[in-house]
Amino acid sequence: MKRIKNAAAQIGFGLGAVYGFFLIPAIDNLFADNFVLLLRQVVAMAFAACLLVNPRALIELGETYAPKIISIISMLFTNNNNNTKDEK
Repeated sequence: MKRIKNAAAQIGFGLGAVYGFFLIPAIDNLFADNFVLLLRQVVAMAFAACLLVNPRALIELGETYAPKIISIISMLFTNNNNNTKDEK
């Protein structure tokens, strides 16, 4: 049972990352609206199932990796915004 709970936490964290990835407007515009809507619904339901199996480990993973992911994303978008301002 412990392996299942750990796997659910890892899969849930991955699903949350995929959901967040498709929230970025530049990526969202690359796909058809129906596909993105269906993908988000499927990912959200799968994440909810993983959350029901092992919520504590999923929260601990989020606490560990979320600040790192947020800092990486903010660096990417800040660097991108500085490059577009310099080109103008």
